[in-house]
This record gives sequence, C-alpha cells and structure tokens, in this order.
Amino acid sequence: MKNPITTKDLSALHELMVYEQWASTKFKMLEELTEDTALKTMFKNICLKHGSHFDSLYNYLTSNSGLGGAK
Repeated sequence: MKNPITTKDLSALHELMVYEQWASTKFKMLEELTEDTALKTMFKNICLKHGSHFDSLYNYLTSNSGLGGAK
C-alpha cells in the first residue's frame, strides 16, 4: 500500500512544478529570440529538459495521488 501524499509533499511538488514550467517557458522564449544556432540548440535542449522534469513530477503526482491516473 502506498503512503498518502501529505500536504507538505503537495506543497513541495507544486513549487517544483511551477518552477519547471516557468524555466521551460523562459528557455523556449530565449530559443525563439536568439538567432545564434548554437544558442538556439542549447536553449531548446534546456527547455525540453525542464519540460521533462515537469512531466516526471506530474506523473509522480497522478500515480501516487489516489485520485485516478496510473496505479
């Protein structure tokens, strides 16, 4: 049986998810604004990495919340 996610855990997950979404958005914006190919590639990779972090946190949350999602 899984331990329930506490309010403190939810708060930490929320903060992390907000940060990862913010970081992904910022690096996407930087990718679109720069004309340097090397920087575009670097910003895109960083954007994708933060997006992946967000997805991992979201998947953890949905699979451990007991409110549906994967079990």
